[in-house]
Amino acid sequence: SADTAAPALEQRPVAGETKWTAYGCGPGSSLMVRQVKATEPVFFEAAATVNGQTTVGLLLPREHELELGHGMCSGGFSFKPGARVSVVLTPVDFAGNRGAPSEPLTFTAPGP
Repeated sequence: SADTAAPALEQRPVAGETKWTAYGCGPGSSLMVRQVKATEPVFFEAAATVNGQTTVGLLLPREHELELGHGMCSGGFSFKPGARVSVVLTPVDFAGNRGAPSEPLTFTAPGP
């Protein structure tokens, strides 16, 4: 039978440390989000808002953590140093069922 049950967060995601690193082809800037665990295997829709502009990406958690940002040469989100960022995470299961979104996480993007 078809999966019609929406996934749910098991706990509230928590903003962890931010990281900024100078690489040869550009800087890496990211936020670690901890406690990203749902009631079933999911990926997360991350909606990051900076200055009223929202960027959406789909991310797979690793060991109940997500890294939001940009690495040496690519990434789903590029945050300018000092920007105030608000992120909402929504669990989505592999059948496409969407769970309730998290409370917004806010942080200041790191810089040199």
